[in-house]
Amino acid sequence: RKEHYKGIALQICYQAGHEYNVPTMAKAMKDALDFYGNAYGPYQFRQLTLAEIPHYRGSATAYPGVVFCAEDLNFLGNFSNEQKVNYTYATVSHEISHQWWANQLVPQADSGYKFLTESLAKYSEAALLEKSFGKQALQRYQQADMNLYFALREMEKTELPLYRSEGQSYVHYQKGGLVMYRLKELLGAEKFHLALRNLLNRHTYPHPKASAADFLAEIYAQATPAQCILIADWVKKVMTYDLKITDAASQRLSDGSYRLTITIRAHKLERSISGNKRKVAMHEPFDIAVYQEGTDIRPMYLQPHWISTSDTTLTMRLPKKPKYASIDPYCFALDPIREDNQKEIK
Repeated sequence: RKEHYKGIALQICYQAGHEYNVPTMAKAMKDALDFYGNAYGPYQFRQLTLAEIPHYRGSATAYPGVVFCAEDLNFLGNFSNEQKVNYTYATVSHEISHQWWANQLVPQADSGYKFLTESLAKYSEAALLEKSFGKQALQRYQQADMNLYFALREMEKTELPLYRSEGQSYVHYQKGGLVMYRLKELLGAEKFHLALRNLLNRHTYPHPKASAADFLAEIYAQATPAQCILIADWVKKVMTYDLKITDAASQRLSDGSYRLTITIRAHKLERSISGNKRKVAMHEPFDIAVYQEGTDIRPMYLQPHWISTSDTTLTMRLPKKPKYASIDPYCFALDPIREDNQKEIK
């Protein structure tokens, strides 16, 4: 399949009979070029080729101007169920992002290499999924990565901080993408993408190669002092959360509106090199969502609230009767048990 798109020659090379997902791949290629080009800077070549390969180890890989995708998952996978994540689209998006993260920005060959390539590629993949399919698709994608991260980390006694990740793929892939997305939520997309563009402009050839410290310097430059503390916690330490809504009740007021009261229990846990956990002080924002129907639709209320104590009570006024309340509904915070993050409102 060949076409020209905004001055770039696109082609997909595939085995006859394996064309079912080719239109999805073509859409992902064009969406990725548009989104990443706008967020990070121009694509550097005049052609982009995606080629099918047998399904050996791994599912895909990227080189300058070329992306290889395995037949089993990407070409033969059935993602017709719109209630599930389309991993053909996601995988192509991820690999095309490597045209920026690994092919334009070639980091120093140290423990931060995967942090500056795979974590940023995972963020890019998730951001494009949200833009193309909406926040509910993002929630399913984030939840799957959250589950895999916590399942794999329990198999090891120690975990390196994200910015020093080396040899623990679940750290720089699953956790890395989740943390990067939360950084974007904290700073806002405009500031986060500005930091990434500055990183590219200052550390692509012929400039010195980037390190994890260079990335943090660009992020800190866009952040407030309070945000800098959170960024260091998420990137330079091993932090997880225990978030729970313990009570939620609403009362109809005389004017027909509803007063909603939510009680939240929240703990922040730091894991040491030896694997021990301890509670640490917390002062950071978490999204609170309120739904009129089920939690698989757009919430009627979605706002960040700063949580600073173990037990917090929030009160808000809503125009319609609420049914469910949720903390961190889109899985930005690293919380292993999410079943208690939502509660039906009394």
